Amino acid sequence: MKIILLIVAGLIPAVALRYAILRRPISLGATAGTCFGILIYVAILVSTSVQRQFQQPGDEGISGPLPILTDLVSAMAKVSLPVVIASFFVLRAKSAGADNEQ
Repeated sequence: MKIILLIVAGLIPAVALRYAILRRPISLGATAGTCFGILIYVAILVSTSVQRQFQQPGDEGISGPLPILTDLVSAMAKVSLPVVIASFFVLRAKSAGADNEQ
């Protein structure tokens, strides 16, 4: 459930930018730059989530940074890949009435 919430939180900037602010498709270069910014945003969300998970009191089973890094890489693969791909398609999506306007 936490992964789905992180994916939804990661898609909020792309949806807001595309449908609320610009209201038109974005060029390919601008989309790539925006997706990179969204990737940084998602990395911050995921690293904060992993940090909270390993800072809970009473957990003495952690032995070194390896469990933290594996959880971080795993969460980045599960969250950032779908978010960046979906953001790219959201930002490049044609308007619903684009065919009728021409």
